[in-house]
Amino acid sequence: MEKIAAIILAAGPSVRLGRPKQLVEVDGQSLIERALDAAKGAGCKPVLVVTGANHRQVVPRIRKSGAEIVTNMDWKKGLGSSIRAGIERLRQRHPKTSAVLLTVCDQPLLRARHLRRLVNLRCETGQPIVCSRYAETVGVPAIFGREFFDELMQLGEQGAKRLLLSHSDQSAEISLPEAELDIDGEVDIERLDSSKRSLIFARCKQP
Repeated sequence: MEKIAAIILAAGPSVRLGRPKQLVEVDGQSLIERALDAAKGAGCKPVLVVTGANHRQVVPRIRKSGAEIVTNMDWKKGLGSSIRAGIERLRQRHPKTSAVLLTVCDQPLLRARHLRRLVNLRCETGQPIVCSRYAETVGVPAIFGREFFDELMQLGEQGAKRLLLSHSDQSAEISLPEAELDIDGEVDIERLDSSKRSLIFARCKQP
């Protein structure tokens, strides 16, 4: 069976929000805990969490999960630095990993069933990249086969979207509107309830 790891990117400083977004609670659970549950529920092993700006506040919410904590000392250099930190740890401690699911903790509507769709599509198609489509573009959560680990290690300040766009011929996609809402500021938290209601209504209308 293929070994797919998960890297949860949770090192950002939450400047716009003014407090650690990783600890924002949705339905009584922090965003970082929701992300951990989703990754584990999708069958990913191991699960790594990359921390940085709010390391001291976030770590207590991670310890009991069994996830590996990767501290990104270069978090100020952007999302790419956290991806590099996670991939480097995978290569050091889990060299048999065949693919990695990159995900973030600030997409509060994502649950295990959504990530499992990505994992299943990877198994069904054998494509080296499986990504999510929402808001008229592609993005994370996304799975990258180990053949892309070198390119992930070479990312600059930005995340992995450039790779998704430049390797579209090697990608499979799922439609994932739940990923469109991400928490950047208080207004996004206020939008969360209405987004949840809209998605529930849309599912109810499906035949």
